[in-house]
Amino acid sequence: MKFYEVQGIVLRRKKINTRDCYLSILTREMGRIEVFAGGANAPRSPLNKGASPFVFGTFSLSGRGSFRLQHVEIIDSFYHLREDMQRFLAASLISRALFAMLPEGEANRSLYELSVNTVAIFHKYPKLIPEATLYFLYGAARATGIEPAGPECMACGQNGYVFDVGESGFLCREHAAGGHPLSEEEHRIFQQLSTLKLVDFLNEKHTDEAVRGMRKLLDAYWKAQWDLDVENLQKELDQFLQEEP
Repeated sequence: MKFYEVQGIVLRRKKINTRDCYLSILTREMGRIEVFAGGANAPRSPLNKGASPFVFGTFSLSGRGSFRLQHVEIIDSFYHLREDMQRFLAASLISRALFAMLPEGEANRSLYELSVNTVAIFHKYPKLIPEATLYFLYGAARATGIEPAGPECMACGQNGYVFDVGESGFLCREHAAGGHPLSEEEHRIFQQLSTLKLVDFLNEKHTDEAVRGMRKLLDAYWKAQWDLDVENLQKELDQFLQEEP
């Protein structure tokens, strides 16, 4: 039997029975892995608190091929995410997106750090959820090597203001047969997404309208790249939030 110690964040907890569950953990060293957490459903289990969704910590595992949770050293429980439904659903969107784009067992350090930092923003600064989600959608594409091309026109190299999802990049008005024309503010946001770090991007001022416009564009891009309908998933989560008493 081999033993491992990995840093990670719990993406999902799946109950097996009254005592046991499986955890889907995004780890820095091993990518997304499935881990059996024996007895973690029991309130008095030492694994219980560390097996909650979006707990960030160091996980001690045993096994070869399949993993069993032995111990969790919690770095941050991100408890606000489980106390506030809006924040929890925002983090759930990130979790669902990661399942769609990242195969099990494939490590991606950049995507891991982006995911943990985004969830941390949701936990501490809920007012920044729209901008942080936008940055995640763009940054995840960059971390997996399919960053949208731009902002120059792919045909002539001039300024491009029309984003073509099928072409995965920008075209100028002369060469664009279709696509999403960007406003000046949306174009500025795109440039910031491609050049700024997360904290610097969040410190910039953005209009709600421009953020919504860029979100619509990136939702369409994700649909084309990973066949994940982020827009409908967001609507499902929003509807669930509205139905909460």
